[in-house]
Amino acid sequence: MAVIAWDVGHNPYGRAYLLAETLSRAYEVSLVGFQFPRFGDAVWPPLRDAPIQPVVIPGCDFPGFQHSLAGVVPRIDADVIIACKARLPALQLGLMLKAARNRPLLVDVDDYELSFFGNRAPLEDLTSVSPESLAVPFEEAWTRYAENLVRYADAVIVSNPALAGKFGGIEVPHARDETRFDPARFKRATARRRLGLHHWHRIVLFVGTPRPHKGLREVLAALKACRTRNGRLVVVGTPPDDWFASELQRSGGKYLRMLPDQPFHALPELLAAADLVCLLQDPENEISKYQLPAKVVDAAAMGIPILASRTPPLAALIDAGVVEPVDADNLADRMAHWLGSSRHRMARPAASRRWFLEHASYAAILPTLFELIEQHRAAPRPIEPGALAFLHEQDRRYGPA
Repeated sequence: MAVIAWDVGHNPYGRAYLLAETLSRAYEVSLVGFQFPRFGDAVWPPLRDAPIQPVVIPGCDFPGFQHSLAGVVPRIDADVIIACKARLPALQLGLMLKAARNRPLLVDVDDYELSFFGNRAPLEDLTSVSPESLAVPFEEAWTRYAENLVRYADAVIVSNPALAGKFGGIEVPHARDETRFDPARFKRATARRRLGLHHWHRIVLFVGTPRPHKGLREVLAALKACRTRNGRLVVVGTPPDDWFASELQRSGGKYLRMLPDQPFHALPELLAAADLVCLLQDPENEISKYQLPAKVVDAAAMGIPILASRTPPLAALIDAGVVEPVDADNLADRMAHWLGSSRHRMARPAASRRWFLEHASYAAILPTLFELIEQHRAAPRPIEPGALAFLHEQDRRYGPA
């Protein structure tokens, strides 16, 4: 099994890793990914020392990227290929491997990639854009084009119902290893001491990539407004934008503690220190409309109460009682409810843990992945003429290796 990440230097690597780790319970797995200089020169810090280490391919602009792909393809001999995210680097390598060896290609979609760009119109005619805009394989023009390539996969995997509505495919939510994400393994007091926090602190935890659309400003404001004694927002993750980090620190004051990215293996104990997880997203933001935050699965696994905005990817979890829906108007009130009462605060909702074990643990998603993989491994479909035409045009455009 070859699982391809379009970049190993930042958070897109996370989804590829969880699929690889899940599948390693049933298959021999190679995790392959590109390292583009824009995102650093090392593997994403939370997974840098993880058990499965990636085969790293240097990333670069075209035409060098085309030559790099041509050199990599003969070295990868897998029975099945999974390309993670609808970005050109993973999709083109996946299609080249399918063409070379007639192996099934599965495409995993866990974000609407065009939501990260200003122009979301799919691009079919590459002659309508300048050669300069096509230089970077993961930028806007190629991402607009890459959405057309998803159709050439043998099957599509999606992380939530909102993406299923857009791309079709089989739903496989973000998942965690149930043997490591287990609240019974950790003591809350010990976890807090390691963070320099005390038993009287009321901790709202955010673990992930702090970005403006993720509602951290609003969570800070609500924490101040709810007048819960000793309330703290603990943000674990390095903001990619320095200006946003500075803004949070200025407005947070004593209510905010910011920690850099932590190793993924430390995440369960970090969660054990928390009283509450709040995810106040903008429901109108294109990213929020299609993104299932992995933080929800983390919190559910550890039985932590979750307050979140009502967005399409979270609808099923709200219906299941795993997530309590909130908005900016009632967040402070609901935050006070969970942080202010010892009875509520110490509760570890059994429904959340049960949902996690049944739907979002490695043990829960593996049968779905296994059935899908075996179905297509037994009968890979021939590569389509449109995919071959694309690959031939790339050779013509950028020249042979």
